[in-house]
Amino acid sequence: MNHNNNKLSDNITERKNKKYRDRYIPFSNDYMFCFLLSSNTQLAKELLELILNIEVDHVEVIDAQKILNYSLDSHSVRLDVYLKNSNDVFDVEMQNIYLNDFSKRMRYYHSAIACEDLERGDDYSKLKNCYVIFLCRFDPFKKGEAIYRFTMRSDRHQDLELNDGAYNIILNCESNDENISPGLKHFLKYINEGIAVDNFTGKIQNEVDRINNDPHWRKNALTIEESMNIRYKLGKDEGFKLGKDEGFKLGKDEGFKLGKTEGDFFRVVTSIESLLSKGIVNSEEEACDILSYDYEEYLKKKDSL
Repeated sequence: MNHNNNKLSDNITERKNKKYRDRYIPFSNDYMFCFLLSSNTQLAKELLELILNIEVDHVEVIDAQKILNYSLDSHSVRLDVYLKNSNDVFDVEMQNIYLNDFSKRMRYYHSAIACEDLERGDDYSKLKNCYVIFLCRFDPFKKGEAIYRFTMRSDRHQDLELNDGAYNIILNCESNDENISPGLKHFLKYINEGIAVDNFTGKIQNEVDRINNDPHWRKNALTIEESMNIRYKLGKDEGFKLGKDEGFKLGKDEGFKLGKTEGDFFRVVTSIESLLSKGIVNSEEEACDILSYDYEEYLKKKDSL
C-alpha cells in the first residue's frame, strides 16, 4: 500500500516538474521583465536610451519591484524596475492588461518616487528628473502612436513648459507607426510577438533563454503565476468558455479573453488578486471600480463559491 502511494506521489511530482520544464516564460511576463532588467543594468541602460533617445551614462538598480510606502497610512506602490543615476530616476512598468486608472497611477508613482528621492531638510532643487515609463501591450489612447510623451505645459501657451522634471512615457507595443527608429520598432514588436530581429532584442532573448534554462528560477516564477491564476484555471477545468466575441483582452502571457460567461468571474477574481498583490489598490472594492465590475455583484458571486 505504501509502495503504491509513494509511486503515485512520485508520478505527480514528475508531472509537475515536467510542466515547469516545458513552460517557457517570455520577456513580457512581469516576473521575467523585472528580474532581467534589474539583474542586467547594461540592457536596462540600452533600453532607456532606446526609448528616451538620450544618452544615459550609467544606471543603478534601486530595488527590484521596490515597494514605496512613505507613511504608515498611505497607499503603497510596487514598482517593477526602479533605476537611477546621478541626475535621473527611472521607473519602467510592463502593462499586460488595460486598467482605466493608469494615468492616475502614473501621477501617484511620481509623488511616491519624489518622497523617496528627497531627504528630510533637502532643497527641492535636489529632486532628480523622474521618468515613469509604461510599456503597454495595447494602445491606451487608440491614436495609433507608438510612443506618447507627456510633460506639464501651459494650457494657453503650448510652448511654455513647467520644467518640473516629471516625464510620463507610454509605449504602444501594438503600433505599426513608421515614424520611430528601427530599433524601437523592433523592440515593440519583440514584446508582443517574442521575435528578436536585431542586436538589442537578440541580447534580450539570449538572457531570456538563459534564465529559462534555470529550472529553479522558472519553477519559482510559475509557482507565483499559478497562485494568481488558480481560480481561473479551476473555471477552465470546469469547462467554462472564455473568448466570446464580445469579450475583451485581459490575459497576461496567454492573451486570455474575458467572455461574458460565468467563467469571466474567475478571471475577475484573478485580476483583483493581482491588483492587490502589486499594491495598485488597497481593497477589493477599489479593484472592482478599476475593472468596471459591480462590487455588490462581486461579493454575491464570491460568497457563492
